[in-house]
Amino acid sequence: MFEEIRGHSVAIAGLRAELERRRFAYAYLFFGQDGVGKKRIALEFARGIVCPRATEAGHRDCRCCRNVQSLSHPDVILIVRLEGKQDISIDQIREVQAVIELKALEADHRVLLIDDAHRLSLEAANSLLKTLEEPPEEVVIILITASLAPLPTTVVSRCRLVRFGCLDFGSTAELLRPKVGSPEEAERLARLSEGSVSRALAFQALLGEVSEDEILKAAGELRFGETVGFARMLLEKVESSSAEETRDRAGLLLDLLASVCRDAAAISTGLAPSFWPHRREQIERLAQTPTYALESRIKSILDAKEAIGYNANVGMTLEQTLLRLST
Repeated sequence: MFEEIRGHSVAIAGLRAELERRRFAYAYLFFGQDGVGKKRIALEFARGIVCPRATEAGHRDCRCCRNVQSLSHPDVILIVRLEGKQDISIDQIREVQAVIELKALEADHRVLLIDDAHRLSLEAANSLLKTLEEPPEEVVIILITASLAPLPTTVVSRCRLVRFGCLDFGSTAELLRPKVGSPEEAERLARLSEGSVSRALAFQALLGEVSEDEILKAAGELRFGETVGFARMLLEKVESSSAEETRDRAGLLLDLLASVCRDAAAISTGLAPSFWPHRREQIERLAQTPTYALESRIKSILDAKEAIGYNANVGMTLEQTLLRLST
């Protein structure tokens, strides 16, 4: 098992060893950047826990394995944030707590997976903590998160931590090729995404609406008098029917602006650009900006992304950021 998964050799080796020994921690915390395969590996680990033959080479077509892959196995439970909700609620946790107290129906263990565990409400996290303090027998809990910071330290301390780093450029590009249609596009997105496939695909969607020229102009070529109109144009392109999706898309836009400034800073110190090598000529003009000013621009962009994450008005934040970036 795990044969089709790219990267994460250290994490996978540890999980495979536990499957072979059939000795598991009662709780795991898979953490690392979004889009690097944590959820996929967690489901593969769950398959190995409930199917004793899963570690055999090539074995994945028995009824048990198929049911795990289709999320229909009665002993594998996946909790996700409900559509339209900001958090995973205490009611979701209480409902599953009643289930995992019961004996497994088909396997010798039950597996509970909580995706985006950093989205647990405080009440939900505290309720989960009670289960972590007195875990039911033959239950394995796997929390999956992009960040440890929002989780209570009492929850984190009761889990076995499994860290997932970013995928390397080659693996990311290889995974993207069948999804994006061309090797050149896969490589462009792999550079921008810094090792996250889902992030790369989100960038592709955004760059289908906001052009590279608009990104480069916003990052360093806007005149002061252009900022308000340009910010409104960008806002129209990132806006979605969902306020949360609008914030996410605005965050991606700001990441792209920051990547342009980072490339300019790299060029100014004699290094090659990492994100936009195909637009080097334009970025070299921005690289003539003093290094301290480029660092200030990057900080302004990151501050804006953090503010949007805390529900700041997206339109006003974009306008204020472009004012700071304008010349």
